[in-house]
Amino acid sequence: MSKKPANLIYGLDDRPPLLTSTILGFQHIIMMFIAIIFPVIIVRELGDAITARTAQGFISLTMISGGVVTILQAIKKDPLDLAFLVLPLQDPHI
Repeated sequence: MSKKPANLIYGLDDRPPLLTSTILGFQHIIMMFIAIIFPVIIVRELGDAITARTAQGFISLTMISGGVVTILQAIKKDPLDLAFLVLPLQDPHI
């Protein structure tokens, strides 16, 4: 196994402490909640400018497209069986 670079906190096989894992899991839930609620907020702000059927279709399509994109990102794409699962998280430190 190669040496872990100095700028990484955890290596490939390292496991963070339970408290850290719990906090990061909660952060992930909140970020996914925002991605699901945002289309609903858009529809509410549009008010009477959008029909109920169009609003329902918009919300459904955003949820379906989020699932399809996640599946496409997780599909193994090369001979090495590397999956590129990229979660839609905002991190100012990247």
